[in-house]
Amino acid sequence: MAIRVLDMFCGMSAFRSAAEQIGGFEFVGYCDIDPTAIAVYRVL
Repeated sequence: MAIRVLDMFCGMSAFRSAAEQIGGFEFVGYCDIDPTAIAVYRVL
């Protein structure tokens, strides 16, 4: 069973990238106020 994660203050999504390599996580959303960070996150 995957751990469901809401990525708060995601920045450039370094945590998500690492967690996806490890496995066992399901990302259900993200939150940030930096438009550049949001644009990068949407590409992933």
